[in-house]
Amino acid sequence: MNNFEKRLLLNYIFRLRNHINYGSYGFEELLEILMKEFHIKRKNFAYDEYGSLMTETLKQRTEVKRKLKVILVDLIEKLPVLNTKLEERFELIRNIYNLDDNEYQAFVFLQMSEINTAFEFLEQALSGNSFDNFCKNYLKIRSGEKERIINDLYLNKLITSKSSNPSIYQDMIKVFDDKTCDTPEKITKVLLGKPEKASLTLKDYSHLEKETKMAINILKSAVETKAKGINILLQGFCGTGKTQFSKLIANVCKVPLYAVKTENTNGNEAKREDRLADLYSKQQILSRSGNACILFGSCNHGLSPARRRLVKRA
Repeated sequence: MNNFEKRLLLNYIFRLRNHINYGSYGFEELLEILMKEFHIKRKNFAYDEYGSLMTETLKQRTEVKRKLKVILVDLIEKLPVLNTKLEERFELIRNIYNLDDNEYQAFVFLQMSEINTAFEFLEQALSGNSFDNFCKNYLKIRSGEKERIINDLYLNKLITSKSSNPSIYQDMIKVFDDKTCDTPEKITKVLLGKPEKASLTLKDYSHLEKETKMAINILKSAVETKAKGINILLQGFCGTGKTQFSKLIANVCKVPLYAVKTENTNGNEAKREDRLADLYSKQQILSRSGNACILFGSCNHGLSPARRRLVKRA
């Protein structure tokens, strides 16, 4: 466990100590890790003849909490603050998505339980819903602010759903599993994947010469002037080559093109809100780039019924 993980774990336990279930399996396993990592003597706590922590009665649990507090205060005072690669990576993520303090703290809490067993056991030891517990008793925020945080983290594709106890998105776990992923460029490469490549050529669209030149000029001009929010809408029946045309135009202009997902991890059609979240996430990641564009195919799924009718009339 590195310095950042140690500081974070001690801080979490100390500030959440009144909301931990000391009789839980999660706490007993967490305590074992604490004793090993910080060289805490086992005799500080009472164990029965079978080697189990004695927490059956209220008096026993109160005594465990009291002794733990004394140990935590001493450890926190003595532990130095050192820079770590892990903390730097969290800061890179924070800057990429422009997270505010509460969003950042919530993301770190959720992410750490995915990459470090000690934090997973802490999550299990917290009474009730662990994320609710963290938001209410660590961040000191109300339910409305918690919902805002969940919504923003979901839109940034940092968590998989808007549930009350969310999970970290798989791509973000990959970022932290890869020790070489330590620059904004490397992180965005993992999160975005490879740019789209066309399988057709300009000759395949010779019947759309005028439209092709127009689209190329619009995209090139947008890149040269670093203009943002430039949209090109392609309308047509399924199978007429709109997606390949989009990829081709981007390739000709030498602009990296990233597609909003159309399927979920199970291979089923992605829901409208999931596609919009993927679009929002890619916009956030690419917002600092002056040379990239996003492909939003089958845009009817991302439009309200009223807007769909307007597109059909166009």
